[in-house]
Amino acid sequence: MNKSKKTDSGKLKISEYIETRMRDMSFSLRDAAQLIDISPSYLSKIVTGKQRPEAQVCIAIADAFGDPRVKVLRYAGWLEDNDKTAIFEELERLAEKDPQFKELVEMYRKLDSKKEKEMLLKMVKAALTK
Repeated sequence: MNKSKKTDSGKLKISEYIETRMRDMSFSLRDAAQLIDISPSYLSKIVTGKQRPEAQVCIAIADAFGDPRVKVLRYAGWLEDNDKTAIFEELERLAEKDPQFKELVEMYRKLDSKKEKEMLLKMVKAALTK
């Protein structure tokens, strides 16, 4: 049986992303799990598509592989491709260079309300486009 690793919309799945990164880095499942700081059995469930990783695990995966967090969160289905995501991605990129942007990223992550997050991203977008 040929299992496709893409979602219905054709997007890359988290399982394919992890398998590709493990192959690129010549890592075994155990090596990758240790780097991500999760159990090999949990990583196996993610890679085989039996379990979707929690958002915090996606962040740990991104950090371990040195990829943007937004990208990995998208692969796991936590974020959609849209304008808000692009703004947040830009904010994360700027945060690497400027502590003020880092504070904004942390503030965004602490917000519980979707409406509050949208308002913050609108303000950031306005500031970035001036």
